[in-house]
Amino acid sequence: MAKCKKAPKRFDQINVIPFIDIMLVLLVMVLTTATFIKQGIIPVDLPEAKKSGQRREEKRDHSLCQCQRRTLF
Repeated sequence: MAKCKKAPKRFDQINVIPFIDIMLVLLVMVLTTATFIKQGIIPVDLPEAKKSGQRREEKRDHSLCQCQRRTLF
């Protein structure tokens, strides 16, 4: 009797279990860090502005001009 070789098993689906595991670990780390920062257990030095006041916004007019050579100015 001759041995028949079976065709290799075909993978039709992607295994997402490792991806879900990594995402859950990252979620736990982010939530734990955010909780510690909120409670003040981990000190965070935030920068402060030198001047406090309203920022002046200057209005600038912009215009585009296209010449016959199809260049923009």
